Order: sequence, then structure tokens, then C-alpha cells
Amino acid sequence: MIGVKDQNDRRDSWHHGGWTVKTVIWLLLIVLTFFIPDSVMLAYGFISKFGAGLFLLIQVLILLDCTHNWNDSWVEKDEQKWYIALLVVSIGCYIAAFTLSGVLFIWFSPSGYDCGLNVFFLSMSMILAFVFGVVALHPQ
Repeated sequence: MIGVKDQNDRRDSWHHGGWTVKTVIWLLLIVLTFFIPDSVMLAYGFISKFGAGLFLLIQVLILLDCTHNWNDSWVEKDEQKWYIALLVVSIGCYIAAFTLSGVLFIWFSPSGYDCGLNVFFLSMSMILAFVFGVVALHPQ
């Protein structure tokens, strides 16, 4: 918590204690959500769509930052075994991505059903993953 230096601070006891009160308040809030008017829920749903998109963008940025830090820490060691490890992890991730795409084809385009939009998005995802992989490995 911000500004809490040690466990003797009063705010620390609120953070780590009082679980009975916290549980009762949590259950009360869950029950009270059933009494919120529909108009408020519709507005909340509309706003949540944008919040969810923003959340996903932030998660992608965090994931990219994590992978760049991981890559930099392995490349800094400047040993052959770390380059091999980086290559193995990269190839493993590509194999996993394309394997899971195949599983998604099985799940989201069952035979006998017209699922053209699903097939389009799955195909485009695989094509873009391949193109971005080639562009990332290109020397320039």
C-alpha cells in the first residue's frame, strides 16, 4: 500500500485483517447488485466494453515488455547456450500458436455448419502471425 512503511501502521491492519467484515461487505455488495436498475446496468455494460478493450491493450503492452526484458537479459549474457535457448523457446511458441490455431479450427468450424466468419478470423490470425514472424526475422 502507498505510504505504509511497516506493519505497525493502522492502514496495514485494515489491509491484512478484518476478514469477517470484508466478507460480509463483499456478500452484501453481491446481493445489492441484483437491485440496480436495468438502465444503470446497460450504461455499465456499454462503458465496460471500452474498459475491457483498454485492459487488453495494457495487458498486451505488459506482455511485450516482459518478453523484451526476457530477451534482453538472455542476449546480454552473450553465450551460445542462451541464443540456443532463445531459439528453442521462440520455435516452441510458434509451434504452440499454430497447434492451438488448429484446435480452434476444430472447435469453431465444425463440419456441417456455416462458420465462414470464424474460419476467416482464424485464417487471418495464422497468416498475420506468419507474416509478422517473417518480418521480425528479416535482417533489416
